[in-house]
Amino acid sequence: MKKRLYIMLVGIVIMLLASFSVSEAYPFIEVEGYVLPDYSTLLNNGDGTSSLDAMYIFNVTNSDSGAEMNFLSVEFEKDIFVDYSFTLSNGDPAWSVPDDWTAEVVESSGSYYVQATGGTTIGEGESIRGMLNLTLFSEALTNVSWYDSSDIFHDWQEGQIWGQSWYALDTLGGVDGGSTAVPEPGSMLLLGSALIGLGLIGRKIRMAGRR
Repeated sequence: MKKRLYIMLVGIVIMLLASFSVSEAYPFIEVEGYVLPDYSTLLNNGDGTSSLDAMYIFNVTNSDSGAEMNFLSVEFEKDIFVDYSFTLSNGDPAWSVPDDWTAEVVESSGSYYVQATGGTTIGEGESIRGMLNLTLFSEALTNVSWYDSSDIFHDWQEGQIWGQSWYALDTLGGVDGGSTAVPEPGSMLLLGSALIGLGLIGRKIRMAGRR
């Protein structure tokens, strides 16, 4: 009897742990991430690097049980990106819409992570957009991978130019993630027309720490 009870208790514990793990990893929201590099701001720095402004857009395309996005992290690999700035090429401050999200940069040996928290949470059919200035190796603008003059290998680890790893958290504890993409030409026209308006209504992004 004791042995049977012990087996039942172990089985219940395993089921609870498995259920918790599934629940913790369940994506209550589905998100799509895009990058719109503004090549009109492209500046060759003369040292093998170039700088330009880039807008990041993350759309919540689906939501279960009313979950909304409240955290976002985007990776910037150091073998691609040399530096970042929250001052745009024209001298204006970086911005986000909604404008009440706070961003900070976490650094590891191989990457920078721009992490943003709300603020106004992002529900189904809504999006968060933000623009900052980036400095990257000029070679990265035309090649997915290459060896530099010191025989150091560089590559976009997501397999495409402007492909960057990201993940988002929601108000129910779920997580979704993926890789950013550059929109198709047709979508670029639509998003480009919206860019002008967003530039006018965008407010200064709230930063924790860096410029």
